[in-house]
Amino acid sequence: AAGLQPERGGAAAPAHLAFLFGSRAALQNPASIASIRGRFPTAVLLGCSTAGEILDTRVYDDTVSVTAVHFDATRVAAAAVPIAVPAESYAAGGALARSFSPDGLVHLFVLSDGLNVNGGELVKGLTSNLPAHTTVSGGLSGDGEAFGETLIVYDDVVSSRMIAAAGFYGDRIEVGCA
Repeated sequence: AAGLQPERGGAAAPAHLAFLFGSRAALQNPASIASIRGRFPTAVLLGCSTAGEILDTRVYDDTVSVTAVHFDATRVAAAAVPIAVPAESYAAGGALARSFSPDGLVHLFVLSDGLNVNGGELVKGLTSNLPAHTTVSGGLSGDGEAFGETLIVYDDVVSSRMIAAAGFYGDRIEVGCA
């Protein structure tokens, strides 16, 4: 968190959403989140700990990679739910899905604690509580080679045992995933 690299493509309208992917140590450093929040004051922050951060064609360790996004015609909403044990994965997925208005929801991007969640049950809980046309993508957080604790970033909160998502609304966004 020595500082953010310059923006690419020049300054544009304020970001609606900033994706953060970083090492557990970098994300737990309050200066990292404060620096990112300072750069993107109105953005929803959403991210997780990783097993390496990618920038262009290089993989880094112990950094935070940030991608900020502004939409001209897409509304973004975000929510998070706690999860204590993997057995709660289906229920947590359902609760998270129900926290988003279904009207116009095109896609849900979900990031989850990587050690305390059953990913298959989480997806079942999400999809059984979302409109049939809504797609879902995302992933489980990592912890480098340690596998001791994984973290989720939701706005200014950095926590384990959490699942967070961004919902994308509108008729001018298309999301493809495979």
